[in-house]
Amino acid sequence: MRDKEITTFSKAFFFYSLSFILGILFAPISFLIGVVFCLLLFYVFSRDYLITIFCLLFFVIGFYCFHFAEYNSSSESKTFFTGKVVEASFIGEKSQSLTIKNKQEKVVVYTYDYPKYHCGETVSVKGEETVFNDKKYLNYLRKEGVASVFQYPTIELKKEKEDSFHCFLLLQKEKLKINIEKSLPTPHRFLLEAMILGERGSFTDDFNEKLSVSGTRHITAISGMHIVILSGIIFFIFLIAGFKKGISALLTIIMIVIFILFIGAPASAVRAGTMGGVVLLASVVNRKASPLRLLAFVGAVMLFFNPFLLHYDLGFQLSFLAVLGIITLYPRIKKALMSNFIFFKKRERLTDVVAITTGAQIFVFPLILYNFGHISIFSIFANVLIVPLLPFVMIAGFLTALTGWIIFSIPIFVILSFIIFIINLTYNLPFSAIYITGAPTLLILLLYAQLFTIIKNKKMP
Repeated sequence: MRDKEITTFSKAFFFYSLSFILGILFAPISFLIGVVFCLLLFYVFSRDYLITIFCLLFFVIGFYCFHFAEYNSSSESKTFFTGKVVEASFIGEKSQSLTIKNKQEKVVVYTYDYPKYHCGETVSVKGEETVFNDKKYLNYLRKEGVASVFQYPTIELKKEKEDSFHCFLLLQKEKLKINIEKSLPTPHRFLLEAMILGERGSFTDDFNEKLSVSGTRHITAISGMHIVILSGIIFFIFLIAGFKKGISALLTIIMIVIFILFIGAPASAVRAGTMGGVVLLASVVNRKASPLRLLAFVGAVMLFFNPFLLHYDLGFQLSFLAVLGIITLYPRIKKALMSNFIFFKKRERLTDVVAITTGAQIFVFPLILYNFGHISIFSIFANVLIVPLLPFVMIAGFLTALTGWIIFSIPIFVILSFIIFIINLTYNLPFSAIYITGAPTLLILLLYAQLFTIIKNKKMP
């Protein structure tokens, strides 16, 4: 009886989380259309008037959460402020980018490469705030929490660097980057920095195009797949060291939190880390966690703190859709492959890779088509060859970054060379992608509607 009550509450909480997300989704579109959609959707699936009413309430909360955040976005022009540097990095050869926290706002300042500023220093900035007319860039700044941008203002150091845990982690990250730069040539070091540190700023436009066309861009982001692999490795190490399952899970969560802080806490890593942490905690208390319900809960929590992610962060959208595709389609694709093909029946690990990759690709391809205007034909082929290598990349890559020793850099060089070869191969194959420019929004909505219909009716095995 208690298990049934827990299941019912879990299901209702899933609907409430989803309602909140839908409220944010329809916020810039239409309140009335969103309410009608919400009422129909949750009454059909729950068949419960009370749950439907609460779903409507959470929808309204999500709707006004988006507009309240938009209303509170800073719009006052400023010419002078004082704040603390929370991040500093070189861009190009003769300039640097500073992220400065001023009270509760973040300000991005572009300045010359000298003098070099450091995390923890307090500076005063005097100049003209840059005005942007590009709506896409303004939306990018909004979802990053950036209130304003200054370009080459007058900067005065007010207070020397103060030590903090955040600055300490950024310093360690810079040390890791230095070891990678000493150990590997380009483009191998750029690829490794992206895969284990989340640094993709050094990629050329040509290499970004190759990643996009080959369908392997996800390997260069700190995505759910990376966090799952890293969690598995750390969890296994703690178990081997003799820790109990519960203690191993808690220690793994702590390590994942530190790792996410190291890479600057990008949205995909925060989502994946939170998801992995909840699953591990669920295993500690011996309750089966529903991945789909956890995904909805994590999404609602992240959007509560930053409602703009859903509309203005493509990485957030792709990451969630990829995980949704894995959760809903992976078991069915795996079953279909093992039931109909003897080759896959005898190779379960390979089948897992193919099923996971296919499930993720199916769910993200309409959004990729809409944003980039192409569909990668050989993405599954490329990912089947590359994804199984990710655990080795992360282990050998971290050891290289920590030590800079040649004994680790040689094997990582070989693995990365193979990955780059596969990316170039799939990019250069004839008809490597189908290009469809200007895909209408209605077509994308119909594609996703068909996907959800297939899942609901369980037409796949």
